[in-house]
Parts: sequence; C-alpha cells; structure tokens
Amino acid sequence: LLGILLALSLASTFLLHYNYPINNPINSNGTNNIDGNKTPPETPLNNTDSNSNPPITPPKQANKTSLDINDIDSAIESGSLGNITKTGENEFSFYLRADKDSNYTSWYYWFGFKINNSYNKTVTFHIMNTKKSYQSEGFATWCTPVYSYDGKNWSRVDYKEYNSSNGVFTFRQHFTSNSVVIHPSIPYYYSQLKDYMKEISKLPFVNVTVLGKSDEGRNVYLTTITEADPSKSKTIWIVSGQHASESSGPLLVRGLMNFLVSPEGALYRREYVWKICP
Repeated sequence: LLGILLALSLASTFLLHYNYPINNPINSNGTNNIDGNKTPPETPLNNTDSNSNPPITPPKQANKTSLDINDIDSAIESGSLGNITKTGENEFSFYLRADKDSNYTSWYYWFGFKINNSYNKTVTFHIMNTKKSYQSEGFATWCTPVYSYDGKNWSRVDYKEYNSSNGVFTFRQHFTSNSVVIHPSIPYYYSQLKDYMKEISKLPFVNVTVLGKSDEGRNVYLTTITEADPSKSKTIWIVSGQHASESSGPLLVRGLMNFLVSPEGALYRREYVWKICP
C-alpha cells in the first residue's frame, strides 16, 4: 500500500516532466548486454536514447503508383504479420499471427510491418481474424493503429472501423513519406530497453542485474535505485512489461525511473529502496 500511494503521489510530477520521448530508430541491432556489473559513471543520464543507429530518413518520392505484396515487410523489430493478400488498389487483407505460446491460441493482437513506396498513397488494411483474439472487442473500442516515418514520432491513423458481425477490423491512412512502420500501439522496442539499461547502469546509485531469460532468450532486468540503507528502509517493488504487447506500462515506468535518478528524485532515493522490473 505504501508503494502504491507513493507511486501515485509521484505520478503527476514524472508524467509532466520526465516522460521519456519515443526516439529510438526502428531497426536496431544493438549488442549491449547488461550483466549486473557496475560501470563507473561517465555522463549524466538524460532523456535521449543511444544515437548509435541513425533514424530512418527515407526519400519522399516514390517510384511506384500502386503497392503490391512485396512492398510490405514484417522483418523489422517487433514485426508480426500473418497471411496477407492484395484485394484492391492499395488495399490489403491480412491475418494476425498467434502469439508465442501455442497453448494460448486466443492471444491474437500484435502486428508490425513496414511499407515501402508508400509516398502519396492512401492505403487500406483489413484484419480478418480479430474474432479469434481475446481482445476482439478491443479492436472496436480502444485500438487505433499507429504509424511512424522515422521511429521517433508516432501518429494514429485517421480512419478505423470494426465490423462486429464478422470481426473484420479496417483501418486506412494517407502517407506522406516513402517508408512507414505500423503497429497497433506505440511500441517499446527491446533495443530501446537494452540501451536504457546500459545508460542508467552508469550511475553510482543504480544497479542493473538480469533475473533470467524470456521464452525467446531476452534478458529480464531488475533495476535497483537507492541511496538508502536497505536494512533500515522500506523496499518498493514495481513490475511492468509482463504483457508483451502492452507498451504503456514500460513507458510509464521509464518516466518514473527518469524521475528517480534525477536531482529532484534524490529524496526518494535516500528514503526507499526501489526494485523495478522495467
């Protein structure tokens, strides 16, 4: 209860002043590997991601007047796309893929792909199998797909429609650049998390360790932030990211962590031990 009340009391502060901007490039193959070893502080933590991979800067002018299947590519970070067919001029139908564990066959939600040659085209997509998803009605209410030209700035599509009788979810958008990435919601890529763990671990009051591995071999991190005596202070546990497609939780926790490591967060570092799974 203490942890919940304290986190709520801080929420307005870090959301207004420490909310982390989404500014990582889409295709990142970073090799950072945090193993829990402390690294001496080198530079103050700031609210920017690693610049080791430049953002996508595609040309604006497209050479094609009509898109085909080969212009749609799911081989990107957090990419996922089932069978897709072309059903009209710049119009496509596709199926959601089941999530990782085949024992949970109702987990159909996430998708991600890049469109090439998208400049000055209005493209329509129909998701054909949302009724297989446990979140089928979610497509009718809160799901508004997002798109980005550079991996930094995300916008929601202008048009969406859900047909409750057959479970087909339709969305449409006019694009003004020659390459665009689409997801059901703003993503928080694993490469972003790795870069952030590497950066934040440089601070003297932060310790990053690896609790274990995910089903697909990715690190599950534990970040300890404190300047308090653990034997005399209360510990606050915060967990996020346990549902892979719900990126809002990790983004919120990242804003909290930015606050805790800032000068304004010094009081809370001295009073409490923060254990955070980001």
